[in-house]
Amino acid sequence: MEAVENSLRAARTLAVERQVIDLFRKILLCLAVLLFLSGCGGTVEQDFARASAVKYTPDNGDYWQAPWETVLRGKGDCEDAAFYLWWMLRRDGQKAEVVFGFATPTSSFLHAWVEIPGVMGSRILDPTVGVSCPRSLLPVESYREAVGLRYISRKCKEYAQRTTLLGFSETYGP
Repeated sequence: MEAVENSLRAARTLAVERQVIDLFRKILLCLAVLLFLSGCGGTVEQDFARASAVKYTPDNGDYWQAPWETVLRGKGDCEDAAFYLWWMLRRDGQKAEVVFGFATPTSSFLHAWVEIPGVMGSRILDPTVGVSCPRSLLPVESYREAVGLRYISRKCKEYAQRTTLLGFSETYGP
């Protein structure tokens, strides 16, 4: 009889623990949504400052985080910060595009940044290194877009399917 009572007590304890864990997961999800939404609304400068606050951390592969993942983690690499900035700008009604290419004339590493159109030409917003200025003020060979890279096209399509975000790159896809 005592063994049965102990088993029942253990089963009830396990059920309560599962309910607590489920409740905790729901609370964490709500907090994540609130954290993500707390960044809503702002000027280009405010959005750029938020994206620039993302701690640069290189990938162990080449996983492109969704904007909400970047907010939750507080870190990411260049495309993670660029997609986060692009998302905020678009949410605020600003036309913007994520661009993939080379930031300096001698660079052989692909980089990602955001460009927004302006009356006098586009404006480069690179939250990874803190560059925010009109393209016309940069050296001619800086921030060169890499065109025709199938790898980037494929990654853009995968990203769009996984995140359901569209319109981030006129050159490379969705």
